[in-house]
Amino acid sequence: MRRRIYPGRSAWIDLSGFDLSQANFRQADLRGTNLSQADLSLTHLDGANFFKAVLDGANLAGVFLNGAQFLNCAQLIVTRNWQSAFRDETLDCGAL
Repeated sequence: MRRRIYPGRSAWIDLSGFDLSQANFRQADLRGTNLSQADLSLTHLDGANFFKAVLDGANLAGVFLNGAQFLNCAQLIVTRNWQSAFRDETLDCGAL
């Protein structure tokens, strides 16, 4: 895992490609975290802060996103299996 620390900012973490399935990240501060291609299936991310988080290609099958902060449709639709994630109505993003 690579950490880049910038003066006056939180650490930005690269978790791209990691298997984080079934982890508990409730209320986690994921600001600026790179989660590209990570397996987040069945992970609890309720209330997590996704400000500037990168989720491209991440697997969100069955993920719990209720109350997620700073998560938007642009971040969500570039992931895999996002339609099966448990999320607030504001993150419907056109899913059937």
